[in-house]
Parts: sequence; structure tokens; C-alpha cells
Amino acid sequence: MLFLDGSDYLNPIPTTAILDGMIKDKIIPPCVAVFLEYSNHRFHEYNCNEQFTAFLANDFMKILRDDNELNITEDPKLSTIVGLSASGLAAFYAALTYPEVFGNVIAQSPSWVLQQTHALETLISNHCQLNQETQFIFEMGSYETIPIDIEFEDDIFDILLNAGFNVWCQ
Repeated sequence: MLFLDGSDYLNPIPTTAILDGMIKDKIIPPCVAVFLEYSNHRFHEYNCNEQFTAFLANDFMKILRDDNELNITEDPKLSTIVGLSASGLAAFYAALTYPEVFGNVIAQSPSWVLQQTHALETLISNHCQLNQETQFIFEMGSYETIPIDIEFEDDIFDILLNAGFNVWCQ
């Protein structure tokens, strides 16, 4: 599992304790969890940035496997990328563009507003035609505190649901 915005998943979210409990209860298999901290260029890198995403998929994962000798699977069905807000958009984009690396994504309150809706609609459409295997989970609403008025031309939730994406809204 690759967590973007790593420090947010370590503090205040007790992710390691949550993962340990899920493994103990056999909800998920044992896994390697990597918490990648954001850089000073967070909004640029996380805004559907092909160069950053290619780095994650091609270079960073290789560095973790080879240079750090971590036992990380190359099976995309067992690889998950996770993000929240801007990094939720980045995780979503990574799974759309590199499904052969990231076969699962958890996007928590992804910042759709950062990306032009037409570009995302095109990516979603292209992905669905080429790859039916990727599992997408979206979580939105539990702790949303700032109302935002944003709509995709064709309503993003209808697009995602009609394409077979799992959308969890509270």
C-alpha cells in the first residue's frame, strides 16, 4: 500500500494501528505500507501530473523493491495507492494511467476541483474501455467541512457509477 501525503496517514490518522487490526482480523493480508511525504510542489505533482505519476509507477516502486529490498508484489491486484484531497486526485490518476502497477485505489475526498472536468471524464472513459480490473474506492463526506459547488458536466458520480466504480459517500 502506497500512501500519498504520508504524514497525514500517520498523524492524526493511526493508519498503522488500523492496518495491524485489519491484518489481525484477517480483513486484509499482511502488507508493506509505504508513507510518502509530499514535497513543496504538492499541488503541481498531485494535479494529474504525468511526470510525477510515471516516477511513482516506474521509478519509486522499483527503488522500494530493489534498493530498499522491500518485498513488494508486482501484482497490481495486490497493490493499492491511497490519497486524500489533492493526493486523492493523484492516487485516482495513478490508477487510471498505470493500472498495471496500481490495481486498487482509495481516494478520500479527492480534489476534483484541481483538474478540468473534461480531462477527467476522458481519462475515465478511456480507462473503462481498456481496463476493467482496477478497483476504485471513493470516500467522501464524513468530515467535509467546507461546502464546495462543483459539478462535472455529466455529473461525476453518474459517470463513475455507470463505469462500474465503487463510490462510497457518507
